[in-house]
Amino acid sequence: GTTLVKYTATDGSGNIAECSFKVIVQDQTEPVITGCPGTDIVINADALCQATASWTEPGASDNCVSVSLSSSHSPGDIFPKGTTQVVYTATDGSDNITTCTFNVIVTDMAPPLIDGCIVGDVIAVANSDCQSAVNWVEPTTTDNCGVATISGSRSPGDIFPLGRTTVTYTAADDSGNNATCSFDVVVVDDTDPVIAGCIDIKAVADQSCTSIVNWSSPVVSDCSAVSIVPSHNSGDIFPIGSTTVTYAVTDRYGNSS
Repeated sequence: GTTLVKYTATDGSGNIAECSFKVIVQDQTEPVITGCPGTDIVINADALCQATASWTEPGASDNCVSVSLSSSHSPGDIFPKGTTQVVYTATDGSDNITTCTFNVIVTDMAPPLIDGCIVGDVIAVANSDCQSAVNWVEPTTTDNCGVATISGSRSPGDIFPLGRTTVTYTAADDSGNNATCSFDVVVVDDTDPVIAGCIDIKAVADQSCTSIVNWSSPVVSDCSAVSIVPSHNSGDIFPIGSTTVTYAVTDRYGNSS
């Protein structure tokens, strides 16, 4: 503060002279903050995309007078996703100020949720082209923070070939978290093979009352590979009379004609 210094001169006749001046001691030393968190506080967001942060509050001291300490946030406050700077300010009676800062970083580590993913296989029957257009209800996605998008490896209405095809949906949020769900589309063949070209054959018996008969094998069409088992083969010897020749055709899915 300010102190008045006064000099007084007095002679033998009682005459007096005075002079004075002020000594002003100024406090230019900033307060000291102790215990300020030395590193950022990193916490995961909850289901509401926020988090409660706690820390031990710092203290403040001063060389001369009392000091007040204020802060932008307090332990136990709720912080949103992202980075929030926390500032502590110490002010002494001489208006000297010291600050300390640290960040509270709320991160989103939770993957999106996928709703309505199909459980089990989607079964479809192949058409005459050995494929099928398959439809289903697409799943949706939600996220605790921000916006999530979902995309599928295939779409409802796509054409699928015979057999099993895996469809995968991937949901991604704006924090880089991903979630997936999958199901299989199974296109089955339940159509019997088609046989064409089976016609009666007339042959003339030789002197042994038999005949060697030749013919072209019937034409078989199907969505998959087939096995053909004839009861007789072209070039076999047949006796007089009527003999039934049978072709048994079975595809890989057990359908037969």
